[in-house]
Amino acid sequence: MQGGSTKNNTDSKPKYLGSKMSDGQIAFPGQIIMRQRGMRFKAGEGVGMSVDHTLFSKSVGIIKYARHTEQLPGRPPRDVRLISVVPLQGDYSEGYKDKALRMVAARNAHRQRLLGLRAKY
Repeated sequence: MQGGSTKNNTDSKPKYLGSKMSDGQIAFPGQIIMRQRGMRFKAGEGVGMSVDHTLFSKSVGIIKYARHTEQLPGRPPRDVRLISVVPLQGDYSEGYKDKALRMVAARNAHRQRLLGLRAKY
């Protein structure tokens, strides 16, 4: 007796959703912070949202996760999770600032080599 075969036994490739960076890490412009479906997390200050709801950093800074309750008129209160990038200022050590400047300079040099153009940031 022979086994049967199936035509629709294919599987979809993994989407690798979820958090890519955690609270307190240093983020640089363009780095992906969270890949998600829908708006499970909202973009705060210094964070942008792409068409597929991926959250990414828009500036150099420290990632902060926050949670608060939002009350819309005529609706029950709901819990909102927010991801922000706090800009590097005097609050952070010189090591963080130096590392940020070195990484941004290295990334810009890499972009210039690849594109032969002037980098934006």
